[in-house]
Amino acid sequence: MEEKSPQAKGTGFIRRFPRRKLTTVVGVLSRGNYNIVPCLEIGEGGLQFQASEKHLKGGLVVANLFLPKAHFLAVTAEIVYIVQTDSSGRSYYGLRFKNLSFECKRQIRDYIAEKPAAEA
Repeated sequence: MEEKSPQAKGTGFIRRFPRRKLTTVVGVLSRGNYNIVPCLEIGEGGLQFQASEKHLKGGLVVANLFLPKAHFLAVTAEIVYIVQTDSSGRSYYGLRFKNLSFECKRQIRDYIAEKPAAEA
């Protein structure tokens, strides 16, 4: 069942799935360049990462990451929002998963369900 959650910070994009903080790295292949960047949040519908490299809104990327207590995930995703951060040139990027398998969805749901009270 889809759950509407609060609007992402000033993006105009409304999340349909709950998210959880994820302090790991994600490999992002975009326009022929592969970068390893910090992952900030993940949900069944997508994830958020921070990068100094510029990516295009609406562009397709391949994201690779490991979830704690789960397997390696490789998924195609679309960049749905970009939030400029500071003068250092780093931005937050929101991805929407395009081809997430049922098994991967279940692994993400399990990870989110384990959310400790400190993150709530």
